[in-house]
Amino acid sequence: MVQDRAELNDALAAQAFRTFSIQMTNSSGTVLVLQNFFLTGGSWVTPPQAGSSVNPGDTKQYDNFTDAAFTGLGGQMVFIPTTGGTITVNWNWPWGGLATGSATAANLSGISVSSTVINQNTSNPILQVTILNAPST
Repeated sequence: MVQDRAELNDALAAQAFRTFSIQMTNSSGTVLVLQNFFLTGGSWVTPPQAGSSVNPGDTKQYDNFTDAAFTGLGGQMVFIPTTGGTITVNWNWPWGGLATGSATAANLSGISVSSTVINQNTSNPILQVTILNAPST
């Protein structure tokens, strides 16, 4: 079954007209739990699962795609660190526009968040989100 799902995901990605990927790299010492998520355009290559984790040292990728021209992509994911607070990831790529994305933090304890969009001038931009241990004072 897993192999069949992987083959299906590869087939979907190969048919994609364009894809916006979200890469979550957790370089902190805390677990991030996906609380909720939604899309404003397109579909998931593999739908995320609420309650799934991004463990310390892991990188997870979530792919939002469309197989049609003139279609925008976008969405939001909210992660809850086990140390408290929230990390909200937003992305948007309107048809004919620039791919944008960000990660914002609220009430974090002991960790920090940074984000950047790379490959903006391709058919597969990537929002890279990095979670680090916050510097001690």
